[in-house]
Amino acid sequence: MAEDAGALSGERRADRRARYMEELTDALARAVTTTDVLTAVAEHVLPPFEATGEVVYSVADDQWRLVGVVGYSDEFVARLKRQDETGGPSDILLLDHPQFAENPAQFLKLWPQREELVRISEKGAWAILPLFAAGRRVGTCAVSWPRPHSFDAEQRSLLGTFSGLVAQALERARLYDDEHLRAERLQAALLPRVLRPLPALTAVARHRGENGGADAGGHLCDVMRLPAERAALVVGAARAGGGLDEAIIMGRLRTAVTTLTALDYQPDEMLLHLHDAVGAFAGDLGEGAVITCLYAVYDPSSGTCSVASAGHQPPALARDGAFEILPVAVGPPLGAEQPAYERSEFELAAGVPLLLHTAPGDVLTADWTRLEAVGAAVASFHAGPPPADGDEGAGGDEEMARLEGLAADVAAALPVEPSRLASAAAVMAVLPRRLAPGTVAEWRLPYEPEAAGQARDRVREQLTAWGAEELVTGTELIVSELVGNAIRYAAPLRGDALRLRLLRAATVTCELADGSESSPRIRHPALLDETGRGLQLVAAVAHQWGARFTDSGKVIWAEQLLP
Repeated sequence: MAEDAGALSGERRADRRARYMEELTDALARAVTTTDVLTAVAEHVLPPFEATGEVVYSVADDQWRLVGVVGYSDEFVARLKRQDETGGPSDILLLDHPQFAENPAQFLKLWPQREELVRISEKGAWAILPLFAAGRRVGTCAVSWPRPHSFDAEQRSLLGTFSGLVAQALERARLYDDEHLRAERLQAALLPRVLRPLPALTAVARHRGENGGADAGGHLCDVMRLPAERAALVVGAARAGGGLDEAIIMGRLRTAVTTLTALDYQPDEMLLHLHDAVGAFAGDLGEGAVITCLYAVYDPSSGTCSVASAGHQPPALARDGAFEILPVAVGPPLGAEQPAYERSEFELAAGVPLLLHTAPGDVLTADWTRLEAVGAAVASFHAGPPPADGDEGAGGDEEMARLEGLAADVAAALPVEPSRLASAAAVMAVLPRRLAPGTVAEWRLPYEPEAAGQARDRVREQLTAWGAEELVTGTELIVSELVGNAIRYAAPLRGDALRLRLLRAATVTCELADGSESSPRIRHPALLDETGRGLQLVAAVAHQWGARFTDSGKVIWAEQLLP
């Protein structure tokens, strides 16, 4: 009978050991980061042995790093870090075989210089487990008990087996952490971390990383100034396996966006050009890679916002605690076959936040109604003072703080998918403004030679009213040349007229709209040529100049800095 009982007891121990191994193996297989490994050990190694403490170190290139501590006081952790900084790796970390101390006296006999740490640790027994993977040291794990503890042969064997599994998982996690750190550094160098305020709007971005942190690799949020105080908004997401690949893709996409924004395309045209740019490096993305992008242009003089989407979620307006999804047509992702993008236009009310996001999951079925948890934040935002209009940075620190809170709450509330690589997200909260009353003047000019004289009279009167007499001479020269070129080379708008607009904000912008799609360019006339110098004069007087195409023709613009 005794033999049968012993055999049964042995079978139970074997079953228990197999169960422990299976649970730990499964947990470590799902561990992605070194923090995940620390958690797996705390949940699947400590309880079976009735242990209460854990200290894990990793090592790479002879550089030791404290991965984490479980079950110790803050005083112990602080003292441990100070000793690491002053003394370097101790002989405890350099063990080649597991070492067991069943009570404090045994521990101090092995490592007498650690007496103070033993005292404040309030532990009674320790198992020091060196971690080796493929014959190479990858770290050390110290497991501790609250009271003196005897280690039988089975426990020593089982802890040794566990240390091998932990070592392999820790090495995989360290490689992942290293790549993730490189991706973060690359993205920090390639993507904007702070969105600058513009006269047209204030924008803030908040990121939710794969582990709930502040970094979201593979996500792009940016704002860029356009002529006539307009603003370009862009959000994008790359899903190509995570880490460094996504950071590189987003860096390349932002470079393309920044370059093409200078050409001032309409949003649907912009996405077509981005599609071509992505197609040029699509072979580097790998199978299953998806790049989505939403591009919008906001005009503070009219309050209109033009939007186009390449596989990206539509934006939403936050009105008094409710979200209104804008009905934007969603085209195929960038780089997909047969691109077709539509431009939608909306009027934005000043002071109503526009929310653009890169939620995880299927980009075509992401549901903004799941963001009801941030209704209180929206209500709180609207409970504050109304935003100011017209000046760069209008609204001040309080408005910025409320907008940052709104973006942070929305980022935290976005749904999380089971896959870590799909859990990252980014939110850009945009507060549009209108230009202050009286800062925009517009006139219709006849499509006749005398229009140049009328244009000079109009801008002289308006600049004098604005108190910008220093710009009168230069602006008169600019409008004379622009109107003269339009009469000579271009076509009128519908109604046989030209449209002249003067806009005063951070700069003074002069715009002339005509009905021609011919692109203006600076000529280089010969010494005795009597024509061809108009745009050279405009370029010499203006701080910047250029042209953009519209549905009815084009607009040539020139900016001058205010004195």
